[in-house]
Amino acid sequence: MSGTTAKKLMMAVMGGTAIGSAVLAGLAMWLVVTQPMMVATAVTDHSVTPLLPPVLRGLHDLLSTLIRYL
Repeated sequence: MSGTTAKKLMMAVMGGTAIGSAVLAGLAMWLVVTQPMMVATAVTDHSVTPLLPPVLRGLHDLLSTLIRYL
């Protein structure tokens, strides 16, 4: 693998990681604003399980909206 190819691959991975982190941070803030009691209970119980259905629903809505625009 040449140096240029490695740099392009590294930039693509870094970009994907940055976008993924931004999406997860946005979903976390959305959960805190829309369902604060569920988030507080999950943090107190050290359990992520109650947060998965709303997060997955939010991701589904986001992806379906993006696909609709394409």
